[in-house]
Amino acid sequence: MFQELKPDVTILGLRLPDSCAVDEIENYLGESERAKIIVLADHAGDAEISRSLKNGASGYVCKDVSADNLLKAIRTVHAGKKYLQAEVANILGENLGQEELTKTELKILRAIAAGKANKEIAFDLNVSENTVKTHVKNVFEKLGVSDRTSAATLAIKRGLVRV
Repeated sequence: MFQELKPDVTILGLRLPDSCAVDEIENYLGESERAKIIVLADHAGDAEISRSLKNGASGYVCKDVSADNLLKAIRTVHAGKKYLQAEVANILGENLGQEELTKTELKILRAIAAGKANKEIAFDLNVSENTVKTHVKNVFEKLGVSDRTSAATLAIKRGLVRV
């Protein structure tokens, strides 16, 4: 329908049946020069918010947004401005200034969340187990956690890992 109607503002659910909307934003924007995207999510994790905005979204709201605030978001985005629901802006602010994980650290974190042991991760990434241990240590430091369960839980909460 997007390709056919070419709407000025599109509200895009974050969880699509076979993908994540964050990864699709650039595709939508490529279809229409004037397109503007507002992401609608079940919850707001700072990593998903940041990725959405970096990929070109003009707004981000949670599904509990009031009708008045959703209308305000649509009007704001249509006028060419950015819109973040207050709770979303607060979540972004809480994690501002935190050191970002590298691509390898994100792979390790995803493997941790999947319940893999260091030996399995090392095999999957074709690196030594000591290299994995070093990355795990760095991930823990950057996330401010001390164990694998806390790392996985925080990663899911922040949207660093999809389940």
